[in-house]
Amino acid sequence: MMNDNTDEFLKPFRVLGVDPKASFAEIRARYLLLLKRYPPERDAERFEELQSAYEIVSDPMRLAKRVIRTVAASEEMTIESLLKEQQDNPPKMSAKYILSLGNATGRVAQQPSNQQTNELQQGEQ
Repeated sequence: MMNDNTDEFLKPFRVLGVDPKASFAEIRARYLLLLKRYPPERDAERFEELQSAYEIVSDPMRLAKRVIRTVAASEEMTIESLLKEQQDNPPKMSAKYILSLGNATGRVAQQPSNQQTNELQQGEQ
């Protein structure tokens, strides 16, 4: 049985009728299909609900904040305690990992120039 926090996290995905593991392309296709089915002139309330859900699941930062709130609430932690824990134990990230984050969010990360690569490698030493 899911707790209220998990249910709240999954709500935008349920509104759009997609799996939380769906790709961005699948989510967008479903959203566009539902917009055709529920135009604002026909069902303004449903249209606004769809827009709100899509804004959440299509924005990586908003979605990440929801994940943090859900985890914090399910483990009875506060966001402040999670942030403090992260500051005390910062994750180790390589330049390659940081570049991959741009690709994961749908933004195309630029390949670093030779000069930037050399600077990153010198900084890691």
